[in-house]
Amino acid sequence: MREINPGDPPPNPQFWGDMKSYLAPQKLGAGGRWWIFGFVVLGCLLRLVWADDMKWKADEIWMYEVARDVVSGKQPWPWLGMGNGAGFLNPGLSIWCFIVMAWVSPDPIHMVRWVQGSNIAAIGLFILFILRCVPKAERSVWLWGMAMISVNPLAIHFSRALWAQDILPFVGFFVFAGHWFRHLRSGAFVWGLIGTLLGQIHMSGFFWQASLVLITLMSPKNWGLGGQKVSKSPTNWLFWALGTTIGLLPMIPWIQQIGGTAATIARPSWAEILTPNFPLHWLLSAWGLNLEYDLGPEFWRSFLAEPRLFGYPTFIAAAALLFLAVSAIAALVRWWKSRSKTRDLISDPNSLAKPPGTEIGPYLWAGGVIMPILLLFARVRVPGHYLIVLYPFVHIWVAVLERGRLRSLIAICSAQLVLSICFLVFIHIHNGGPADFYGTVYRLRVLN
Repeated sequence: MREINPGDPPPNPQFWGDMKSYLAPQKLGAGGRWWIFGFVVLGCLLRLVWADDMKWKADEIWMYEVARDVVSGKQPWPWLGMGNGAGFLNPGLSIWCFIVMAWVSPDPIHMVRWVQGSNIAAIGLFILFILRCVPKAERSVWLWGMAMISVNPLAIHFSRALWAQDILPFVGFFVFAGHWFRHLRSGAFVWGLIGTLLGQIHMSGFFWQASLVLITLMSPKNWGLGGQKVSKSPTNWLFWALGTTIGLLPMIPWIQQIGGTAATIARPSWAEILTPNFPLHWLLSAWGLNLEYDLGPEFWRSFLAEPRLFGYPTFIAAAALLFLAVSAIAALVRWWKSRSKTRDLISDPNSLAKPPGTEIGPYLWAGGVIMPILLLFARVRVPGHYLIVLYPFVHIWVAVLERGRLRSLIAICSAQLVLSICFLVFIHIHNGGPADFYGTVYRLRVLN
């Protein structure tokens, strides 16, 4: 695969002149590499500690018990999954994945180990792909995004439960890889097939796949191909359609069920839908500021004082959160001031794909702009876990804003690492969180 040489004449000199300083190749350096490596390793280890502290509520219990009953022959093969917040049953693939895990898992702890392993594998696959396929001019941004998502508090939490959304990062990698190589028959086929299956694991996958299709139709020929020149269409739509058609087959029972209940599904009010939940979740997730998602009121009552030494609060968690909040505001202010001088990486997908080193731009456009618009038109309520499917682009966005600021990137990752450790320790010491949020951990629910 041919990489773009940053010294080659850009296709748009005027545009490139404005963007040169922003998109100039960033040398990772030995120090930067070791920091990234350290954050990734620590993040992977944190996904494995205290597995019996996992959330064990109605969804997790249902997922495990149904999977085990199917494996033991107590229950027939389920063609549909559990019910969701929208008022209908999920596609069957959402439970089939856990039935496969149940074949080799004698208990919930062993099953959640497979979920944890899939998330660690997703980190490894993305990093290997970045090192092999992403142009050098942009590689450091992608790698810092992976370092950030490795230590992000909620990303770690979402890799430690028996929840269909928690396997999205692993499956989502193959959607991304297939899309990247969509000019090849195999790549287009995988993109169509796995992209369709992704939505059957969790509904957010349908919206992500649709956003990728739309951005691909909108963008120039050479985007997302790692600088390769292709003589024909950059997307083999015939094989994409073939993969999509095959991927639809497991959905037939679900489509039949939806066809009879679609008219009766209760829709959220427009006032609720127009609340900017998606951009708020994007911002909070990216900077690690959303632990209230699982801690609820305890986030404000006691977590900010963590960790406690000899019973005395240190407020280290509060300091880390304050630093991240200030960093987020500062990064957005810098972007706002520079927007008149340089085009933002998510302002125009057609322009973004032209100069070297802008492979990330359209993915941010698809996830940050097109997907929330589609969710709005579909009148879908957007909780925080809907953004798991965008793994890892929400966090790469932070690395884009902090591009070339090594100390800032190290500090942001360090602060999120501190929060992750505080969160895991808090859950372990307090045996969970509020009943309406995290709930009691698995080890105590089983003992009781």
